Amino acid sequence: MTKLSPLPLSLPALSLAVLLAVLLAHAQLAAQQKIDMEVVVREIVADNSGQGLDSRLKDIGKDLKKLAYTTYRLEQTHNQRLTGNAQSKIALLGDNVLLLSSEGEEGGKLRLKVRLSPGNRKARSFESTLRIPDGGTFIIGGPAYGDGVLILAFTARK
Repeated sequence: MTKLSPLPLSLPALSLAVLLAVLLAHAQLAAQQKIDMEVVVREIVADNSGQGLDSRLKDIGKDLKKLAYTTYRLEQTHNQRLTGNAQSKIALLGDNVLLLSSEGEEGGKLRLKVRLSPGNRKARSFESTLRIPDGGTFIIGGPAYGDGVLILAFTARK
């Protein structure tokens, strides 16, 4: 039976391997560190009643108009301050519940963990980590509401 011996590594190659491992560990740790952030959640009801865009939604109107509805109405706005490991709970229209928490920052974007639990217990929950540029807005379609759908717009700032 032949005995295998490990390949010898030169000192520069070994140093490079250790440096890469340290840099990778640091990048992963930085992404996981919680940071404080301000989050604004806008509850928007979209339907086909033909009333157009609510004037309070002008800043995201171009994005909303890409969706297949003729009316976009701002119903509620929630301002939240997320600090450290704290989680924020918001009661939404239609008995829906939204949980928010900071997941740190990565690649210049704020990581916001969201979990939407629908009021209709037969519907499935939605959970995702959104990556939002500082001061930017991320829009997601939510559950059915009335004759349309609930849309959530998340704006995050450090």
